[in-house]
Amino acid sequence: MKKKAFALFLVLCMMITVFAGCKTMDAISAAQDAIAAAESAGSSVTPEQVQQAVDSATSGETGTGTAQDIINAITDASSGSAPAPSTAPSTAPTTAPEPASLLRSDGLYCYINDWNNDGLTNNYCMRFYDDGTLIFCSMEQSNPNSNYFPQSDWFDKETDYKDLVSTYELDGDYIEFYTANPAGTVDYWGTVKEDRLVLDSHSNINGNETQGREYVFFPFSEIQGW
Repeated sequence: MKKKAFALFLVLCMMITVFAGCKTMDAISAAQDAIAAAESAGSSVTPEQVQQAVDSATSGETGTGTAQDIINAITDASSGSAPAPSTAPSTAPTTAPEPASLLRSDGLYCYINDWNNDGLTNNYCMRFYDDGTLIFCSMEQSNPNSNYFPQSDWFDKETDYKDLVSTYELDGDYIEFYTANPAGTVDYWGTVKEDRLVLDSHSNINGNETQGREYVFFPFSEIQGW
């Protein structure tokens, strides 16, 4: 305890002697008595608290730098009423959460051409997976005004139709991917909306291109056989 008080006393001496307005010897003596009294009462006075006490006693509108001012400031510090050191606000950058993707994996995206020149209904179906893969197929139906969908027992990337599986890349609401079949690939790019994909495409098989084609989303719960 005595060693600690002496160390605090030396710190206080160095601090006080820089203030010309203090009656130095009176202030040192009085402050030493205040430190000793605080420690006798079981209070702990740190060098930081001494620094705050001297600053409080020698600055501001009420601080005059007298011995009594320093005694009062040290007494306040030892009782825990000295102001806490200011803490600089954290400047660590905050990262905004990634917005949830609108792309869904609980159904099929389909472009249905109800009745083409060949007398067939064509359903171009895409099924996306959360791991960045998709499976694609084109279904034909001879009955007009009927929407034919692939069945769940085979339209899955884990079945034997591995040549229908490809990959996609998603950046916000922009999507880019290709579809595959035994004849070759077709490139797609466009926008993910709440209930559909709006896509342009280019066939690497025959050079055909489309613009703004809409693939509407159908949940599995609304598709017969799923």
